[in-house]
Amino acid sequence: MVFFPQIPNLRINIFQEKKKVTIRGTKDESAGFVIGGYIIIEPNTKVKVKSLKVQIINKLNHNWIQEDLNPCKKYHKINISENHLISDYKVLDPQKYNFSFSLPLEGNITESIYLGRLKNKYYIKALVEYYGAFGS
Repeated sequence: MVFFPQIPNLRINIFQEKKKVTIRGTKDESAGFVIGGYIIIEPNTKVKVKSLKVQIINKLNHNWIQEDLNPCKKYHKINISENHLISDYKVLDPQKYNFSFSLPLEGNITESIYLGRLKNKYYIKALVEYYGAFGS
């Protein structure tokens, strides 16, 4: 019989200081921007957290039609920026925790675009790695 530890029940919310960011100028002129905010984590039980990371992800998805009329799709995901809020083991008791973050964006990034066959967007992702999951 194989025992797998129970996956802890965590509620995670990400709050940004600004919902929309506008960077103006050419890629040589723009200084970039720092996205700030905080993450709220609420565990239901005591959890030993290995790491907490916040990432800005760029997702590019385009779809084009080839000669044989079969659509071709390409999906590309790039990690733009990352911040380690917890990088060593920490025990979280069942209560509310706030972790503030700031992530730099360079001024030469591609803008968010939503066209018929092309989408380029950015989003913030929080990753929690905890001790005990799958033998780690």
